[in-house]
Amino acid sequence: MLVGDAAGWNDPIVGLGLSITYRDVRIVSDILASDTWDFAPYAEERAERLRRLRLAAKITSGLDAEFGEAAKARRRHHFEKTAEDPMLGAHGFAVMAGPETLPAEIFTEAHAARVLETA
Repeated sequence: MLVGDAAGWNDPIVGLGLSITYRDVRIVSDILASDTWDFAPYAEERAERLRRLRLAAKITSGLDAEFGEAAKARRRHHFEKTAEDPMLGAHGFAVMAGPETLPAEIFTEAHAARVLETA
């Protein structure tokens, strides 16, 4: 059974390596302590959790780790628009509170494009 980065890594820009590992260990430990060692729900949950976190990291990277005048303008515009529409900054809540706490539409390529203004 693989957990943490061995089971599939996430972009380190959001700094969740240990959080992902600890959650994996907790879930796997609970399964091992149960009468049925059914790992399918864990695999499904983890795949969706990492898909969401990877999209949040993609948005974070596009906003915070690109340089130049266009990137500065994108950041400025993003923060102005987020004041009007807080859902544009929801990817940050996914990182802090867990991706399962937000609606599924936050974790679409269309939302990422809207946030990064490439739509």
